[in-house]
Amino acid sequence: MFGIQLRADIWPVALCATTMLCASLPNVHASADNCTQEKAVYEDVDGVAELAFVPPSGGITESHAFELRIKDGPTLNGGIIWNMGVSRPNGFLTPQDCGSDDVQACTLWEGVVYTISSEGELDLIDEGNRPAAEQIVLPDLSRTLHYSALRETVDSFPWEAFQFARCRTD
Repeated sequence: MFGIQLRADIWPVALCATTMLCASLPNVHASADNCTQEKAVYEDVDGVAELAFVPPSGGITESHAFELRIKDGPTLNGGIIWNMGVSRPNGFLTPQDCGSDDVQACTLWEGVVYTISSEGELDLIDEGNRPAAEQIVLPDLSRTLHYSALRETVDSFPWEAFQFARCRTD
């Protein structure tokens, strides 16, 4: 399909919701089997960024909180909210210096958060602190960050797909 041949050590991982294109990551990774989502750390395919889940701060109704640590760039705060009849998990990223009273005004990325299982099944991220997903997909992340205020200070942005890398021990 699309003239791309997949090797046995490569598997499709990401769905970019806005373009319906797929990407692939190497199938050489740690296992998410013995890790909870709250302690999971992911890396993007190009090694540009790390997505690390952290305990929610409790300030807003987050089911998950995370940090996006861009190599040679800033660390962004993120959250995932399931609330008030929203049928999908809404994720967002803001600069660390964004005041909690004005989160919407300084949001750099917002979108549905998907997971991909080790069997390649696409799903929505679970609510609460359940077993870690093998992969996380943040659709349209790269393009959105590229056209944000970060463009002035960051050279490379992560792709939308993040592969499980390790489980924090703290």
